[in-house]
Amino acid sequence: MPEVIVVGDANVDIIVQYPRFLDPEKTHVVWPNPEMQGGGTSSNTAAALAKLGLGCAFVGTVGDDNYGRFVRDDLAELGVDVLHMTYEADFKRHEEGFVGENGDY
Repeated sequence: MPEVIVVGDANVDIIVQYPRFLDPEKTHVVWPNPEMQGGGTSSNTAAALAKLGLGCAFVGTVGDDNYGRFVRDDLAELGVDVLHMTYEADFKRHEEGFVGENGDY
């Protein structure tokens, strides 16, 4: 039995770095690859509690797609019990964030 059960939202944050110009003429550009990270206040809380060593379970709904599997696998890898997560075919939950060279949004 987990010490803490977190109920709520889970999503995937897709972080996209702005392109970086390598020359003053702006003809040589580096296009970084987008990164996926776990997001959502409830799932982030469950992840943080698990990192602190607490037995934690997450109860929430994610999409029955690659994003939902990413959330499930990410939480499970951190030691969060994900046995009570539910999956819905048409449930979409992801956010995009654009980050500049200096870390500004």
